[in-house]
Amino acid sequence: MKRKNRILTVLAMFSFFICITLTPQTNAKAAFSNEKQVDGSYLTSDSFSMGKTSNELTKGVHLMDGECSITNAGIGRIYTYAATTANHKVDYALVIIYVERYLEDVNAWGHVDAWSEEVTDDYYVATSKSLEVEPGYYYRVRAEHIVFVGDESEETASATNGIFVD
Repeated sequence: MKRKNRILTVLAMFSFFICITLTPQTNAKAAFSNEKQVDGSYLTSDSFSMGKTSNELTKGVHLMDGECSITNAGIGRIYTYAATTANHKVDYALVIIYVERYLEDVNAWGHVDAWSEEVTDDYYVATSKSLEVEPGYYYRVRAEHIVFVGDESEETASATNGIFVD
């Protein structure tokens, strides 16, 4: 009898744990369903968004992953960041970052700014910048992540969701 109660208690705790673990993920997916998506990025009211490339399809022999982020840093100001990480020291690593604004009249992202950062004989490169932008629009960051070893190159991309800057 005691053994049966223990088994039931363990099963109940396991079920409770599964419910708690899965519920926030379901709610997060449901929150995006009401938001507009443009070129893979949702238009959100969030003050921060991060995009990552880390999955088995984007990893290469030399390239591990890339990431980028955008933060609403106050009235008419954003903070941007992007990084490329290799699996090992490479000849050349590069990250190209694009800041884009949502153009409602054409339902597309328009260019605001772009720059790049590069390193040689290293495994990591990153760049960040604080920018003044026109309030009242959605902004996102896109990044290209590239590594070179000899004549070989590998690349991938990442993008954030759009955040509203007021």
